[in-house]
Amino acid sequence: MEAKSGSCTLLIFAKAPIPGAVKTRMQPFLDVNQSALLHQNLVEHCLATVANVSEMKLELCVGSHHEWWERLQALHSVAISYQFGEDLGQRMYNAAEIAMVADGASGAENMVQKSVLIIGTDCPYIDGEYLQQARAALTDNDIVLGPADDGGYVLIGFKSLYHWLFCDIEWGSDKVLTQTRTKLKDHGVCWSEMPFLSDIDRPEDLRTLRKEMPQLLFGIESLANESL
Repeated sequence: MEAKSGSCTLLIFAKAPIPGAVKTRMQPFLDVNQSALLHQNLVEHCLATVANVSEMKLELCVGSHHEWWERLQALHSVAISYQFGEDLGQRMYNAAEIAMVADGASGAENMVQKSVLIIGTDCPYIDGEYLQQARAALTDNDIVLGPADDGGYVLIGFKSLYHWLFCDIEWGSDKVLTQTRTKLKDHGVCWSEMPFLSDIDRPEDLRTLRKEMPQLLFGIESLANESL
């Protein structure tokens, strides 16, 4: 029996908004509480944006238990799962591997071939159209990448999953995109790339955010009179 196709799961990787543990590169421009609030605003914006993307199963992949997840789950009707693995690469691979198997499937004949998209919550410029274009790119490609301006990527998607794609990558550095491209070239994998987008990781990123999405800075009073 051939594997069914056509379904898509969107995995949203997120951290709990714990002061001192998120948006650390914003400090000392923002204090730990302001950094946590910015992170919380970005997560909530992401979930609100993707909530109505048609024909995608949404899953929030979190790093640790926090009561906030239950509130988000109730508000956005999103499934919650927990990341596991020694580094970001292993955590993404493990989550994608699980998502590619249908719930309750047993035996190879019941396997359901899925496409999987993974995003974080640091890029507020990802919208439904961007996600649908990424999904469509997987029709003729095994992998799709959404490059980030900082040398990483804001999205990665799969029709076929490769463990080596997540090994020996300098996660969190400006080499992630280049190293990923090199692996894809070396293994002869067909991939597509989306337009570049920006993450909100550094104080200078707030300048554009303030112009385009000022609502995401709500409650972060120190920015009111800052010259960005």
